Amino acid sequence: ERIIVMDGATLWEYIPQLKKAAKTDLAALPPGQKEQKISEVMAHVSIDGLRLGNFDGMAKNARSVKNALWSGTQVQVVEGADPRYAVYIDKERTALLRTEIYDRKGNLVIRTEASRLTEAAPGFWIPQEIRATISTKDGFLQSAITLQDFRVNASFADDLFRFVVPKGVEVILH
Repeated sequence: ERIIVMDGATLWEYIPQLKKAAKTDLAALPPGQKEQKISEVMAHVSIDGLRLGNFDGMAKNARSVKNALWSGTQVQVVEGADPRYAVYIDKERTALLRTEIYDRKGNLVIRTEASRLTEAAPGFWIPQEIRATISTKDGFLQSAITLQDFRVNASFADDLFRFVVPKGVEVILH
């Protein structure tokens, strides 16, 4: 379990079980390092298949883009190499529907499929369900994640983004 609190100037990552919290002064970081740090921390809680990882690297290695019909939906399929991958994008909603990434030997590493898209805000579509198949040394692991109760541009109390270090917690400065 992790608790991540960010207010734009400071990033806290707290792991209750370890009784440790990492504090990063985002305001002191150059923009590139700030984005990298946020990405590193969020990777621990991200949902496989909700968004592409290294988009720049994937775009650089794209080999083909073709139109197709997938599960009754008009999609654009982007295929690439180094390592091999395929990305299925809903043309009408510009939403990620499926991603397949393979290792250098051609074996599937991860496949994600998004379904039950809902328009969370005008023009912003998000899946209500994501299914992932992940290769492990013991075979394939499958997971299903359900997302619900979306709120876009909702108001929050300011104290929601303040982290108070619990008693007995070690703070590590980054």
